[in-house]
Amino acid sequence: MTWPNEIALTPASLATDGEQGEGAKAFDPCEAEHNRSLRPLLLQAVAGLRQARCALNCYAVATDTPAHAAVEAADLVDAALTALDGAP
Repeated sequence: MTWPNEIALTPASLATDGEQGEGAKAFDPCEAEHNRSLRPLLLQAVAGLRQARCALNCYAVATDTPAHAAVEAADLVDAALTALDGAP
């Protein structure tokens, strides 16, 4: 709860070393500085796509004639992985 004369705390104004304010540095338990980078999300997306590609590959190997939809899905996953390959 914030009181009327109290400044509301935001995640950027909090720090793990007990200091508050603009000069405080916010670090997580692994000592990695917080940032708003999309890189972790892109890495998760690539990992999920690789897992999907592996599952589709296992399905294709296990059957003599894979379904047409599975082949199309594998092509789409490959295209998504190619598109994400050049992402920052």
